[in-house]
Amino acid sequence: MDWSPMARGVMDTKYRLTGLRPGQDYLFRVRAETGQGLSEPTLPVTFYRRMVSPRVPVERPQLYDLEPDAVRLSWQPTSTYQAETPLRYTVEVREPQIKKWRPIARNIPETSYHVTGLKPKLDYEFRVRPETDKGLLEPTPSIPLYRKRVLPPLKFVEPVIVDDEPETVRLNWQRVTVPRLDAGDEELTYMIEAQRGPTMEWQPIARNIRDTSYQLTGLGPYEDYHFRIRGESRDFGYTEPSPSLPLYRRPILPNVPVSRPVIEDVDSTSVRLGWQRVHIPSFGNDDSPLTFMVESQEGPGSEWRPIARDIPDTKYVIRDLKPRHDYNFRIRGIKGPEISDPTPPLPVFRSPLQANWRPIREDFTRPSRPYFECLTIRVPPSMPIEKPILTDITGDSVGLTWRPARVPSNSNPPLYNVEIRKLPNMNWQRLAGGLTMTTYKATKLNPDRSYMFRIKAENEYGTSGSTMPASLGRPGSKFLDEMLSFELKKSYPEDEDGEDQGFGQRGGYMCEHRE
Repeated sequence: MDWSPMARGVMDTKYRLTGLRPGQDYLFRVRAETGQGLSEPTLPVTFYRRMVSPRVPVERPQLYDLEPDAVRLSWQPTSTYQAETPLRYTVEVREPQIKKWRPIARNIPETSYHVTGLKPKLDYEFRVRPETDKGLLEPTPSIPLYRKRVLPPLKFVEPVIVDDEPETVRLNWQRVTVPRLDAGDEELTYMIEAQRGPTMEWQPIARNIRDTSYQLTGLGPYEDYHFRIRGESRDFGYTEPSPSLPLYRRPILPNVPVSRPVIEDVDSTSVRLGWQRVHIPSFGNDDSPLTFMVESQEGPGSEWRPIARDIPDTKYVIRDLKPRHDYNFRIRGIKGPEISDPTPPLPVFRSPLQANWRPIREDFTRPSRPYFECLTIRVPPSMPIEKPILTDITGDSVGLTWRPARVPSNSNPPLYNVEIRKLPNMNWQRLAGGLTMTTYKATKLNPDRSYMFRIKAENEYGTSGSTMPASLGRPGSKFLDEMLSFELKKSYPEDEDGEDQGFGQRGGYMCEHRE
């Protein structure tokens, strides 16, 4: 949808366009053109050339003479279509599993058609589309032909678990019966679907089961499952599933032990810890005992590492400690493959503390301003909003001067960053950074391009906002300082002699088009 020029330098206010494609729609607009650039475009005008087929209303077709492999399709003719050539029709069909329509007969002059070659136990959907010299028109509403038999709603009872082992489980369920419609109908079989762990997707794990009992194997000893039963038949498809049966096998550990351990005995190289035992209810066949693990941390910020595992009791003596090192200890519970969250850490301080004793003296002097500034939160510098001043302007360079930023007296002096914007580009780029002075000379500028400059200050606590931008307009550039004030450019009429008083040449127009 991009606009492209079709004619330039047009001196009149009308123009004849040639070379247009016969079956293509167009949009046209006009711009004024001078030596200084282009004006804003006019509103577009639309030129329609593509031929659109009319909508011919046709009612829904009807089905007659139903046979195992054929059916007759009939529809009403329309009286709103008037043309030299008579209206013809196309019959389309699709199966329920396929969304795409396919034609089975074209150029039908009558208002009925005998469809053959159908499968006896398959559903179909038909519709009719009128044909004209310009192509196919909108189709009629479709009519379905249901031929596939459907199972009646069957109510399954939730299956039950009769035998549970670490890797196997046996399911039992009640039989459901479906009356046979024909002598050749197959008997209903069963399918078991499973949902494993936290996932929500059901997957079949056993099919073509003719009995009401089945033993599942290869289960994970520490994984949770959900099971359900479906009936399946080649003639009818699948029944609705039974209610799901959960099987919880993963041991659930609370945050144990929940209380902080205590120090029962301590000496120069060892410490004895004690904690409370927490009883966990068993799930499934997991009879593994609850044991504990002790973790230590030497100093703040270092990693936790296990120093003892599989402790059956609630007491443990930690040996070979360094006499002048501080430690943190915590406990975790272990049951089977699961490990609980840790207890709150218990600190053991063993390094000597060096106290610096000084006599307490009362000071009633008035606090100074630097004292209050030390108590405040460190903030970035505050930059004045005034735009920088442009000095020493040449073709390829310009000097910048700005007011200094304000910072607290307890902060380091700020550093300044100069940013530049090359018109008509809308992005700001850093031109110079880390300046300590409030002056800068920008070099290597394009004499025929306009620029904008602004200043930011920064210190160890952040960056300030920017100043207002200062504009450097160039003669002959399309983007001058006046672009910010949105002023309209003045037009210069001709004098009595017919000469231009403003620009040295007469303005022209450019015509653009878009397909």
